[in-house]
Amino acid sequence: MTTLADRYELLREVGRGGAGVVWLAQDTLLGRQVAVKRIGLLPGATEEDVDRVRREARVSAMVSDEHVVMVYDQVPGAAGESWLVMEYVPSRNLAQIVRADGPVPTETAAGYLQQAAKALTAAHRAGIVHRDVKPSNLLVREDGLVKLSDFGVARVEQDQTITMTGTLVGSPSYLAPEVASGSAASPRSDMWSLGATAFHALEGHAPYAADGPLVGTLYKIVNDEPPQPTRAGWLAPMVRGLMQRDPAARWSAEQVVDFLGSRGRTAAPVVTPVVPLDAAPEPAPEPAPERTASFAPARRRGGRLPLLLVGVGLVLLLAIVAGVVLLDRRGGGDGGSAATASSSPTPSATASSTPSPTAATMAAFVQTYLTTVTSDADEAFAMLTPAFQATSGGIKGYEGFWGTVRDATASNVSADPAKLTVSYDVAYRMRRGKDTTDSVTLYLVQDGDGYKIAGDDGNPPS
Repeated sequence: MTTLADRYELLREVGRGGAGVVWLAQDTLLGRQVAVKRIGLLPGATEEDVDRVRREARVSAMVSDEHVVMVYDQVPGAAGESWLVMEYVPSRNLAQIVRADGPVPTETAAGYLQQAAKALTAAHRAGIVHRDVKPSNLLVREDGLVKLSDFGVARVEQDQTITMTGTLVGSPSYLAPEVASGSAASPRSDMWSLGATAFHALEGHAPYAADGPLVGTLYKIVNDEPPQPTRAGWLAPMVRGLMQRDPAARWSAEQVVDFLGSRGRTAAPVVTPVVPLDAAPEPAPEPAPERTASFAPARRRGGRLPLLLVGVGLVLLLAIVAGVVLLDRRGGGDGGSAATASSSPTPSATASSTPSPTAATMAAFVQTYLTTVTSDADEAFAMLTPAFQATSGGIKGYEGFWGTVRDATASNVSADPAKLTVSYDVAYRMRRGKDTTDSVTLYLVQDGDGYKIAGDDGNPPS
């Protein structure tokens, strides 16, 4: 058995990309399983790839959050390659979930996206721009916990060492317009990518297909109005707020967390589109017909479109000369427009039937519930059936307990879709007094494409 640094025993290969191989390993010192990523020695691997893994280790270590994949160590191999030692997260990524199960139900998606936004909040506060937020970089555990992975192309905002003129960094379908046209990435670029990821999860396909020429994809991102979601429900304002052409008008990660924590009842952030100076001489355009959102500024008219075309052409020409970094080639593909009519339900079919419960959506509901109940008891109370609200002593009795809890963390979540029950262990961190733990079973009922709580093991539904 191969052992790295006299400590990590390689067990089996669990993933392979264009620049590295990921193995499951046993940490013999601490007695835990870890994931180790080998960089180098693969066909096509370069010194740039090795620098990338070193950067991933350094940048990931700067972000401490339960929703970010932790990097523990970097060790050398016997043949000169580098190994990155990371937290092992048994999971499916969001792209795999959509490919296998179709569009993600609204409530489940809300739980996933809130956790992703918390990860970005932590990264942005640390001054880190991820630069490759996309479905395949959101790892979803069986219990519904989400972790953001792959900081290999992330950078500190003040660090320009990996930004080259004419080089596009990111995955085409999720690039923000300013990045697609050659500008530097920023935290607001990450937020566009989160919006594109939300679109993919809710609609079952990426907002921009990447199955045609790259120039066509970039042209649409830079010039066309962002596509509008049709299946997003109460998440639609968030998707529109994230996919704003003007970076200054986009929602921040904190605003997304607040919006999702309130289940959409927090007022959407008010943004004022910035009018470019070169637009001042133009007469005010007539209102565009059938515009459903007030978030996006009106499309520019006159000579702006040819200028954008030229801008995209210049960026692509430079990309051809300098090399375009397209991370989908590294094994992190998100399927682009792979969700076709034959592999995903049509809107009309979905509208006329309730999706079957799954263990993943039930577990995600529990995570959303525990996040909500410790931040807004009124909103969480609405996640109970009327009968269970009465059993819980009404809102006063409900708040009597939950008002004493600072936060609640679930583990060992086990969902039974046939019985519509979810069992889990929960650790309560109290506002006053001693922290405590418990084992809980919730009885659920379906509510549209989501769930409500009908009882618990102490008060099962009759």
